[in-house]
Amino acid sequence: MNLTSLITKVMNEKVVVHEGGRRRKITKGETIAKQLVNKAASCELRAMQMLKTIERRQLMATQAAERSATLEPVALQPQYPQIDFSKLSTRQLKVLQEAIEIIEGRQEPPDLPMPPPDPGEEPR
Repeated sequence: MNLTSLITKVMNEKVVVHEGGRRRKITKGETIAKQLVNKAASCELRAMQMLKTIERRQLMATQAAERSATLEPVALQPQYPQIDFSKLSTRQLKVLQEAIEIIEGRQEPPDLPMPPPDPGEEPR
């Protein structure tokens, strides 16, 4: 069990407290929250700072969750290299055009012989 799980387990344990002459069972987490708020209410600066920090972090977490819930998933687009066509020769432009036509299905790929396998590689 990791530390977060252990802390959560302990914070959820019940303890008996006396409030207004009555006995009640509340969680340790509730006890901590009550003590922190009561100390902050009695103007203890450190408790006030801790409470403000907790509130700020909770607000930030809530806002982040709201933002991520409203964002639409973005489909990742492949990043293609940028080509400066002005630097390509006429032959290179023709090869590129043929490749585009083959990819788009407007032209059949040429029937090219397969290169021989590397030494030690099994033929396919």
